[in-house]
Amino acid sequence: MSTAQIREKLHKYINKADARFIHLVYGMMKEDEKGTAIYTVQGKALSQKQYEDGN
Repeated sequence: MSTAQIREKLHKYINKADARFIHLVYGMMKEDEKGTAIYTVQGKALSQKQYEDGN
């Protein structure tokens, strides 16, 4: 499936999704905008560079 096809399916799904799903996706989007790659077991967000550098 192409990226364009996935995008279209996501648009359709989001338009009918419940509030829980919308907030979940929004949270993922906000973390992606911040460049967060992973969280430590202590809950600290690490960027892709920090993760790769072993910080």
